[in-house]
Amino acid sequence: MREKLYRIEKRVMLNAEEIRLRAGSGLSMLSAGREIAVDVGKISSGELADVICAASGASIHTVAANIREGFMTAENGHRIGICGTAAVKNGEICGINNYSSLSVRIAKEIKTAAEGLPELINSSGQIASLLIISPPGGGKTTLLRDLVRRLSDNGTRVALADERGEIAAMKSGVPTMDVGKCTDVMDMAPRAEAAMFLLRAMTPQIIAMDEISSEHELAAARSVAGCGIAILATAHGSAEDLKTKKRYSRLIEDGVFDNIVMINGSGSERGWKFVRGSELV
Repeated sequence: MREKLYRIEKRVMLNAEEIRLRAGSGLSMLSAGREIAVDVGKISSGELADVICAASGASIHTVAANIREGFMTAENGHRIGICGTAAVKNGEICGINNYSSLSVRIAKEIKTAAEGLPELINSSGQIASLLIISPPGGGKTTLLRDLVRRLSDNGTRVALADERGEIAAMKSGVPTMDVGKCTDVMDMAPRAEAAMFLLRAMTPQIIAMDEISSEHELAAARSVAGCGIAILATAHGSAEDLKTKKRYSRLIEDGVFDNIVMINGSGSERGWKFVRGSELV
């Protein structure tokens, strides 16, 4: 399968966002918004298990908790979504067997993604908070990573709560992704707890975290803002959600997030729109 992927034309590879593997079917690559089939024959559930084993460094037990949540993070920040037969205990998923599909999200550093954004959010001369919002797969993590890098390299102390290990992609305590020279990373910890830990331990000027959604995480964002620390965060949603979903609109109305970035488009046509929070209240 790897050899077949290496033969795909360079243009398609450069735009690749995901690799999909389906048991009983085959392999495809999502590139520039299109799912392109790659002829590798039929893939078995056992081969999907081999992929997961390889991605975990032959230590599946170390990622078992993540697999129960439907994903695992491989080296260098690539996230693997997992489908199969759920093992359920007391109404909760406690494991996945008979793997049926894998979605390998390809982590990328794009060091032009946040170009111009630090100047917009800091236009008042003070560090301001920002919420990045888009549907799943819109490029929120890539934009957040580049924004963290730019602010950090400009001398701002950034504390990064990297729950899934996708932003900094830590290896033996060292980021494999460039998140800047003034960034402190707490990875693989629940983001709400990590944010409060970083607030107490690292005297940050900014706390960054990916994909806030639960009430617990939103409460953590509110607590951080209440301590006078700026927040950089991402969330799933659309421009309409900012007005209609109370969990987001309340944060904007209360001034937890000063600025909003909405990502639109896909592939090479992807872009972002900057909006002041006050314009949405």
